[in-house]
Amino acid sequence: MTQQKLKELEAKLNLDYESASFEIVEVNEFPELEEIPRGKAVRLTNVGYGFFDLRGFTAWSEQKRDKTVFKVLEPTLGTLTRVIRLHGGNIEKPTGDGLMFVVGANEPDPEKVVVRTLQCAIDLGQVMADVVNPYMKRKGHISEELSWGIGLEMGNALVAKVGIRNHDFLTSISKAANFASKLENAAGLNQILVGEGLYEKAPPEIKECLVFQGLLPHTSREYYELKPKTDANGKPTLLKAMSGEQVRRYGLGEWLLGGVIAAAALQGVKALAQAKPHRWYGDEGE
Repeated sequence: MTQQKLKELEAKLNLDYESASFEIVEVNEFPELEEIPRGKAVRLTNVGYGFFDLRGFTAWSEQKRDKTVFKVLEPTLGTLTRVIRLHGGNIEKPTGDGLMFVVGANEPDPEKVVVRTLQCAIDLGQVMADVVNPYMKRKGHISEELSWGIGLEMGNALVAKVGIRNHDFLTSISKAANFASKLENAAGLNQILVGEGLYEKAPPEIKECLVFQGLLPHTSREYYELKPKTDANGKPTLLKAMSGEQVRRYGLGEWLLGGVIAAAALQGVKALAQAKPHRWYGDEGE
């Protein structure tokens, strides 16, 4: 690159720098892209951040036709999106073959946010095992189950609209989001890793399901593995760690009991065979 081009870029950088000014606004819900004007950022307090990633999907996709890859990926992420929304969560952005999500933006009770974030992660794994993998096997797309890894952390964040011209997107400035991403990268197959911020705010009975792992390599922060209880059918759940009163207090009964999560995921599966490539999987009503 020539010196002239470098000087031009520096001049434009200076213009962007001089015009950049952000007003911080406190909110109690995750914003939509069009709701945030330029020059404003919203602050979220005590929210759960999660990163979900399909393991080995890139290697698998290299052996498949492009159409098949999208036939599997987009409906799978769409089904997982439905689960996250049932837990009161929001998708911040897709991450290729995964999702970055936020839980509890509209919940003021940190303990409720912890419980819902953890149960959301558990249900994502259960839906992969009981809905997505069996369905894709029946369709002949996979011979072995798709594995996954999840990283979770809790903390505060600033969310702002950034970009240039017509290419705007939401971005979070958050230590919690950054550490959740590192945990997802470190997670093994079908493993859920949890940061110390989330652990510290967890109810005592839930901490029994979080097993200390030490310091995450290349960081000074502690982390834990989520090892939930199992129900009568051998399925993972946090419910057995709590009394009926606690289940009601954390608001779990509304959408966990009676198979609501599984039913919603199965309803989403009905559209899998008709999924079209490049359709935004976060739209309501699909």
